[in-house]
Amino acid sequence: MNFPHNFSQLSMKDLVEARDLFHAHLINKKNVVATAVGRYLIRKTDFDDLGVFRSSGDKSPRTLQNSIVANISWPCILVFVSQWQDEKDLIGNDNTDIVPKTIYMPDGRTVPVCVVLSGEQQSTSEPVDPDELRFPQNLIGGGFPVYVKSQGAVHIASVGCVVSDGHTFYALTNKHVSGEEGELVYTLFGKEEALIGKSSGKSLSKVGFTKLYPGWQGSNLLVCCDAGLIRIEDIKQWKTDILEIDSIGEVFDLNTFNLSLGLIAEHQVLSGECQDAPNGNVIAYGAVSGLMKGEITAFFYRYKSTGGLEYVSDFLIAGRNGTALNNHHGNSGTVFLLETGATYQPIALHWGQHEFFSGNEKKAYNYSLSTCLSNVCRELDVELVRGWNTDTDFSWGKTGPLLVIL
Repeated sequence: MNFPHNFSQLSMKDLVEARDLFHAHLINKKNVVATAVGRYLIRKTDFDDLGVFRSSGDKSPRTLQNSIVANISWPCILVFVSQWQDEKDLIGNDNTDIVPKTIYMPDGRTVPVCVVLSGEQQSTSEPVDPDELRFPQNLIGGGFPVYVKSQGAVHIASVGCVVSDGHTFYALTNKHVSGEEGELVYTLFGKEEALIGKSSGKSLSKVGFTKLYPGWQGSNLLVCCDAGLIRIEDIKQWKTDILEIDSIGEVFDLNTFNLSLGLIAEHQVLSGECQDAPNGNVIAYGAVSGLMKGEITAFFYRYKSTGGLEYVSDFLIAGRNGTALNNHHGNSGTVFLLETGATYQPIALHWGQHEFFSGNEKKAYNYSLSTCLSNVCRELDVELVRGWNTDTDFSWGKTGPLLVIL
């Protein structure tokens, strides 16, 4: 990492602008499948037993599993590739396929580029077994499974959290879960099917990047928000808690003034062991996966191009310390919470994982694509609800009339 320039002064806005200018150039390189903005990933083998950077000369594929963000990691553009090839191989075919190490901006700024081999896994289309899911008994809240019946099939997803517009309570999940206005959404209380609500029709799909992040450059760029509101049928059946997560705080408010690279998990390697990051850690409870512990790896993961438009995900979330996130289909709508001291602040709404085809095989990236929760709340004009039924266990519910003071 002997860069000829001091890149530490580069801001998130600088990286967004650089990636926007050069994305088309980068994505058309051989093997490149996506780009993001973040900090340079350093192989764990490049640290000595005291955690000091000592380049080992290791040229093996750089992955999210064998590399970390450290205190010396520069701000950079991350370029994800489906196949790792060294420069000699690429030059043998066509040297225009080489991903540059540095991007040169028209005004003289320079931005480093970090190439990463995507940690891929075989994708599965196996159906979710309802008998293995944790359904509520009498009270439902974040993390519990819900399902919709559509076109002859039953689709399982996850409740994110409870929100309100000041008059009506809603369960927040993904738009592709809630569906069109009036769509019926169910769960099981014990073994009995129960209608928990109907789709309100209030939702977000793709939103222009510059609308969500005014003042930042994002030509022909759309953010996948994928958020939908389910109008709750009976609020007495709900808790505002999320399964197995205590001390839920306010939504972590992010905007162009405070969104920084400091949210990316920064590690240290001592005696060959990767230490837990003191920052950037997130936690979630998915209907299928259960408790998931991850960390923020990058921002604005640019994963798709269709008809001249580019699509991004606000967050790229991986498993901690290079481990698998244990994310599965059926977790759609799960809320990730940022660990901030003794509390957890909701920060992101999970909506998917990036899948691609390699030959005849379908593969998926082993991390979460999630949208910024504060953007979702702002655009849908709702607020997180906390403190309802928090003193009541999920195994039973209150009875009797309900008086809500608005």
